[in-house]
Order: sequence, then structure tokens, then C-alpha cells
Amino acid sequence: MTTPASGSSSRRSSSAGTPDSAVNQAVAAISEDIASGFYQPGDQLVEQECAQDYQVSRNTLREAFRILQRQQLLVHQPHKGVFLRSFDSEATAELYVYRRFVQLAAIDAFAYASEDKQQQCIDTMIAACDAAYKAQAEGDWRAVGTSNSEVHLALVDVAGIPKLSEDMRIIMVQSRLAFLSAAHRGDLAATHGPFIDGNRELANVLTAVQQAANTSEEARDAARRQARAFLHDYLDRAERTVIDLIEGGSSALGFLR
Repeated sequence: MTTPASGSSSRRSSSAGTPDSAVNQAVAAISEDIASGFYQPGDQLVEQECAQDYQVSRNTLREAFRILQRQQLLVHQPHKGVFLRSFDSEATAELYVYRRFVQLAAIDAFAYASEDKQQQCIDTMIAACDAAYKAQAEGDWRAVGTSNSEVHLALVDVAGIPKLSEDMRIIMVQSRLAFLSAAHRGDLAATHGPFIDGNRELANVLTAVQQAANTSEEARDAARRQARAFLHDYLDRAERTVIDLIEGGSSALGFLR
């Protein structure tokens, strides 16, 4: 049976439009529920129940499931059904290789973006951090995880490449599954909490890049390199934290050291 996480769903109808648009809408709706933490790694998505929940035909749902499997969000087990993917340490390490490759390049794109694009990126990051702090105070760790993801999506969006942004959104849903795989006994505070301050500091170092760009090329390049070094260290520590928890570590405090 389908075994979603506790709390309300972000469920929306996915049935309007052409068959292709219905499939795409179903993919988007299920991805959104995965990204929000509505489901947990290992949850089974039962076809009949999901077709009713997402208000689509079973044929449409099967095609949506196939796309989500290609996106490595779902896995099909013969004679058993479709399940949310669980991340082990090897898959998590591979995920962070991709994230370092893309996000460090996004720092370079940010450094040479227009001031308006830079400011939009920074404003989006700060708003997401503010939302994360508010959710933290309310104990809403699912919302914290969602806000944390929005910070990193904002950085990649500054490159202005729709396909890259689309792929990064899939990667961030995979990242959410990795974090949830690391959340022993539902301890979302340990997996999401330590990253809020790091995300706010990322916004600060990008602000320094923006300010340096208004002084000289040398200053911009120095600030860009500092931002890359910060983000590289951030992602290294994030990877170690998640893998430590997946392998049975006691806490995520290693991220803070």
C-alpha cells in the first residue's frame, strides 16, 4: 500500500489537457510530493491508489512512473510494484559529484551575470533562508528541507539555461531522497537543521562577489574564487554528513566542524 509521510499532501489534479500534458503534470505533482517529504524512501506507490489521488488514468500514471524511474526517483521491483528510491552511501557520493560539477560552474556564471540577475538570485536565497528559519522555529522540518533546496536551485537558475535548471530540479529531488534516507527514525532535524546557517552564508559570499564586481576585475575574480572554495567545502561537508548518517552515524554535527 502507499505509505506517505505524516502531514498534508501537496496533491493537485493532473488530468487536464492532452495525454502528454497529463503525464507531465502527473510527473510534476508526484515529484513535488517527493521533494516536499510527503513520501519516504522505500514507500510503495500503489497504482490504483495513486491514480485516484492524482486524478489520472492508470495508463497515464504508468507512463509517469516510467519517467520517474528514468529520473532515478522511483524503482520498479518485479512482481512487487513501484517504490520510492532509497539512497545508499555510494549513490549519495555520486550525487554530490554531479552537484559539485554543476554548482561550482554556477558560481562562475553568477560572477559574470548582470547585476539584476545576481540580485534576483540573492533575494531568492535570502527569502528561502528566512522561510527555513521560520519553519525551524515551528518544528516544520519538511518545510526546512524544501527551503534549503530552493537556495541551491536559485544559484543554478542564474545561469539562464532552462535545461540545466530542469535537470538540477531532478537532482535536488534526488538530494531530498538522500537526506530522507539518512534521517534515522524520522530525525529530520539532524539532517536539515545544520544546513540553514550554511545556506545563509552562501548568500553572503555571493553578495561579496556582486559587490566586488562593481570595483575591479581582479576583485571580482578573487571573490569568485573565495565563493567557489566556500561552496566546495560546503558540499564536501554536506556529503560527509549525509553519508555518515546513512551508515549509522550519530548526528549531523560534523557539518558544523
